[in-house]
Amino acid sequence: MRPASRLPLRLRVLNLLPTGVAVLWIAGIAQFRELPMTSIDYAVLLAFALALQILMRRLRPRSNAIVLPASANPTVVSLLAASLTGAVALLVGGVLESLVPVQEQGPTPLWLRTVWHGACAFAASYCRFLARIVPAPQQGSSAPKR
Repeated sequence: MRPASRLPLRLRVLNLLPTGVAVLWIAGIAQFRELPMTSIDYAVLLAFALALQILMRRLRPRSNAIVLPASANPTVVSLLAASLTGAVALLVGGVLESLVPVQEQGPTPLWLRTVWHGACAFAASYCRFLARIVPAPQQGSSAPKR
């Protein structure tokens, strides 16, 4: 595999998006809880998330690419995997949000906070799976003979 600086733009963006989703997830939780966050707080959060991503990328071993058969659609496979991850996050987020004391919940309804957790998990895992999927090698460009 090529070094990270030589990756195509599509893969570089897909590798950054889960970090952006995590920042949005934390910012959303802060809004739900009515925690005051200034623009400096958001900048520090983004800088911390990017630094953590760089550190984890260097420390974590490279994950193997997922090779799909030629008939499989990478988007559909990523949607299926992200749907499973989002459903689990929806369930766990709903349980955890229902355990939070009422005075700390803020004015945002429980269903919206629960959907926020599921949606953020869905978006982050969709980007991660789509970045790891590579198409199957082509056997030949000619049509099969009869």
